[in-house]
Amino acid sequence: MIEQAITITSSPSLPHFPSAQLIQVYTAAANEQFGPEFIATHNVHAFNYLSKPYVLKQANKFAVPINFYYAAQDAGFLKSRSFFATRNMQLLAEAKKLARLQNQCLDLAPKLYHFDRSKSTLIKSYIEGVTFREMNSDYQKKSLPGIVKLVQGIHDSGIAIGDAHIKNAIRRNSDHKFLWLDFDGCFAQDFSAKEKAHDLIKLVYSTFTETRDLDLALSAAEAMEKYVGGFTRSTAVHVLNQLSYTPLLRFATRTNRQQHNAIKGALIDVLQIKY
Repeated sequence: MIEQAITITSSPSLPHFPSAQLIQVYTAAANEQFGPEFIATHNVHAFNYLSKPYVLKQANKFAVPINFYYAAQDAGFLKSRSFFATRNMQLLAEAKKLARLQNQCLDLAPKLYHFDRSKSTLIKSYIEGVTFREMNSDYQKKSLPGIVKLVQGIHDSGIAIGDAHIKNAIRRNSDHKFLWLDFDGCFAQDFSAKEKAHDLIKLVYSTFTETRDLDLALSAAEAMEKYVGGFTRSTAVHVLNQLSYTPLLRFATRTNRQQHNAIKGALIDVLQIKY
């Protein structure tokens, strides 16, 4: 089995398929695809290998300019995305985070099976489930506390997500557990309270960006009451107090001034609660 062939350690080394299997794996990735292929910063598609589903993620030739666009967008908001991330830097950052979660035996994200720096490729487990984007509005609202708990668990492991857009949350069909699908977007490895605070803020604002539903975004802010982590909470309040409404922030979050003020105020109120 593949699991037996891979060893995860706490060292910088990352999991990989044995060389004897690689040709078979890449052949399966090319010929045994199922479901839609997604093209964002990277090309992503699911495939079957030995009757088991996996996801292949590979940087496309436009990865650098696409990342530059997202960094420009974020420059008017949290300024947490690097303009100068190479294709390898982007995928390596995600691979390290997935491996670190595995090292701690935390079932919070897909399992990393292979990282190939020379091919700018990673392969991870396929999660069968329903993404936040695919839920109806009622279930989206019911899911918010569970998604906040998921982000807290990732933070407690020492990791900042980096681009905590709520579209990357998925509820697994087998046990209804929430997992985080994509760790692309934060390339620093310090995972400071500021980076984690950015995750909390992005999670709430992206709820509005994704749904254009202010009430749902305010519910996401209210769900932050369940987040336990005083230093991250206070840092988030500090960041929010410095967040002014500008055309660039509108571009990044799709909010108007009134919507921004409502979301920002609700987040500050909740995160300042003292336990």
